[in-house]
Amino acid sequence: MKFILIVAIWSSASTTLQRIINTIPNSNICGENDNLLTGLLETYIKFKKLLINDLVIDKYIEGETKIKPCWYNSINKDLFISNLRKTIMDIFINESNLRVIGFKEIRWLSGVHLYLLNEFIELFPNTK
Repeated sequence: MKFILIVAIWSSASTTLQRIINTIPNSNICGENDNLLTGLLETYIKFKKLLINDLVIDKYIEGETKIKPCWYNSINKDLFISNLRKTIMDIFINESNLRVIGFKEIRWLSGVHLYLLNEFIELFPNTK
């Protein structure tokens, strides 16, 4: 499955582009989602900050030290990322045979949320 993101400014024909792509069989490009993705992608950023301490946490898990670090968390990294990806995909999937999904957003280009594109692409490398 591939993602298409339409990130534009208002009055730039982004809705027309969205509608054209949605005429392609097995595609679903959703409209603006009132920044629903912002919270999810910011959660992903916070999650990655937890991973900075992996070396110390891994030494505890492997039994090299008996002292839990004060920032120790029991997060299953792979499961967390898998669940986050599924949650994001569930926002855009409305039928089972989709090959292309995505969204249109006019608020991200203001610069406030543009940094989230990198996080999205990291989670979904097939993003265009």
